[in-house]
Amino acid sequence: IDVKKGGGAKGGDGNDALKKRSNFKDTAYFNGHVMTDVQGHAKVQFALPDNITTWQLWMVGSTDDTYVGSEKIHMVARKDVFVETLIPQFLVEGDQVQVGGLIQNLTDKSVDGKVSLSVQQATISSANVEQNLSINATSKNTAYWTIDVPAKSTRVTFRYTFKNAQYEDVVEKTIPVYPYWTKQ
Repeated sequence: IDVKKGGGAKGGDGNDALKKRSNFKDTAYFNGHVMTDVQGHAKVQFALPDNITTWQLWMVGSTDDTYVGSEKIHMVARKDVFVETLIPQFLVEGDQVQVGGLIQNLTDKSVDGKVSLSVQQATISSANVEQNLSINATSKNTAYWTIDVPAKSTRVTFRYTFKNAQYEDVVEKTIPVYPYWTKQ
């Protein structure tokens, strides 16, 4: 296993600006059949989902004559300042719910910025769609909004944005809306 360590800056190339994170998965990549060369080396390439997490990479190999080997490594995907959505897994027509955006600061300096929320197929009934936040070093802070889900909505898309002169994170998630009745 050849894994490059170090290099670059934290968060990829160090430029945290402007890629919307919307591809969230539990499994980044799976391939049950990778062939190796005669030295037993194989190479796979894949793009990581947008999750801020520690990924576990598990490799398991076997030969035709039943030799087996495995390896497990960890890889961290992160940004210095990022948004975590505080939303339910689903909504029901007519719901009025409080949702939040938790801004995590992993730097060793305080960060000030603006966090905003926009929604599709729902309305924000809170007064401040955009809020000013201060986040202490290696800490977090949360902004909250109240949303109303109208009848006939089928899904709600939440788009959270945190921005200041140095950092930006945009997160978009869509959740289903179920009708307020059950089939008989």
